[in-house]
Amino acid sequence: MISRSIKHEIAYKTYRRKQAGECGFCQAYAESGEQVVKIYNSMMILRNKFPYVRWDGWKVGEHLMIVPIRHITTLRELSIEEEDDFMTLMAEYDEAGYSFYHRSHGNKSKSMPHIHGHLIKPREARA
Repeated sequence: MISRSIKHEIAYKTYRRKQAGECGFCQAYAESGEQVVKIYNSMMILRNKFPYVRWDGWKVGEHLMIVPIRHITTLRELSIEEEDDFMTLMAEYDEAGYSFYHRSHGNKSKSMPHIHGHLIKPREARA
């Protein structure tokens, strides 16, 4: 099942080629542009630039991400403060109807090494 629109998938692949090792999440934080939805202590909520259109059989209404401000690559690297902030945000967005998805560090389909979790809010109508 295709999770992004063809337009977003092509844009994403082009973006990844141009990044050449730079971290898009660290860059989004430094720019503090419209991609940043919320800063919460050691975490940020980012709007996904290349959102999924379908997830778990549902049309996606909104696609955000929880991302540590500090560049780390595994969950084990989170400090106690970062763990607390991460869980606080997960609980907040869970209550707002978002599902959480995370790919492990070793997952071959993970394209951004900076640790992050996807917050997916489905539309009301089933795809």
